[in-house]
Amino acid sequence: MHYYFLAASLPDIELGQEPELSFSALMLLFHENLSKSDLADINRLRWLIDIENVRKFIRDQPLNPFGLLTRKEIEEALLNRTLFPDYVFDILDQGEDHFYKIYLAFFRTEATAEKGFLKRYFTFERNLRLCLAAVRAKNVGRDLSKELADADQTDFLVRALIASKDASEPDFPFELRSLHDLVKNLSDDPFEQYCEITRYRFKKIGELAKDYPFSLEALMIYTLRLMLAEEWYYLNEEEGQKRLNALIHHKETA
Repeated sequence: MHYYFLAASLPDIELGQEPELSFSALMLLFHENLSKSDLADINRLRWLIDIENVRKFIRDQPLNPFGLLTRKEIEEALLNRTLFPDYVFDILDQGEDHFYKIYLAFFRTEATAEKGFLKRYFTFERNLRLCLAAVRAKNVGRDLSKELADADQTDFLVRALIASKDASEPDFPFELRSLHDLVKNLSDDPFEQYCEITRYRFKKIGELAKDYPFSLEALMIYTLRLMLAEEWYYLNEEEGQKRLNALIHHKETA
């Protein structure tokens, strides 16, 4: 299904500028105009955020507002072991130090089962996170083979990263060489690191497009980019430093 009027009416998004349309207003538009199945696909983009919010709930931190579930819903889900896949609860039973395994399980199961744009996006996000984890491990002198021991050992990217564990830098696949160049030159300033990686995400998400500009795929890309732009705008150094430090810590340990 195509959404000509809706897609054409959405304002442009620019990183660093306050979005003309808020994320909550966009979701309201989607609820009013999208079919149930297309709205469900939009909501699946937010699954990873709900997983992140489980950790934030456990740590009694403010939740990411882009998630689907409220704090109360997450509390009830953890209490009754509902809403999330069984592996989430099984891994949580092992302790918070094992939380990163939930992401690995997500990308190995739900993400793998997706099709079309959702599959391309989750593959991109998985590869990005693996490469960033490899670079951070290298920078602090950790053994990559141990850091990625719980990842899928049959996966090409995982094998390539582990094979380069004794090299001066991790071996990124060709399609991620631009990420490699970016992380090599990252500033030591956490806010600058966040900005550079967000710019990369913003650009690459747009390059995942393979469908018409008025398609559901275009709306998915707009949704992801709006989340990045809105987070960037409100996560400034003065008002958002505490949230930024928590975000960076999470990304380093995910």
